[in-house]
Amino acid sequence: VSTVRNTSIDYLKMWQEEKDRLVNLDDLTTQEAESGQSMDETLIFQKKMELLKKVWPKLDAETRMVLEGKYILGYDNEKISQLLGCRPSSVRMRLTRARRKALELMRKEGKGYDRP
Repeated sequence: VSTVRNTSIDYLKMWQEEKDRLVNLDDLTTQEAESGQSMDETLIFQKKMELLKKVWPKLDAETRMVLEGKYILGYDNEKISQLLGCRPSSVRMRLTRARRKALELMRKEGKGYDRP
């Protein structure tokens, strides 16, 4: 009786683990529709993020600060100008240069990566 009981418990645990790993196709379609991105777009975004993670340490401190302030922390140009010690009107040009540097490194790292 104990053997049958323990085997049944083990089987139920294994079945529950398997059930937790399975994803319903309807759920995936619903999530995709809610997010507004297709699977292809999601994969392309992940590839871009991997490239950016590779080149991030190669960027100089100012470039990282500008990009992080604008796109990660959500600072406005006034706040970024205070951090950099420059005029708010020059922040746009620094952002443009920072994006170009990051894109150029991503192109080199990705060997043919040509889209932002």
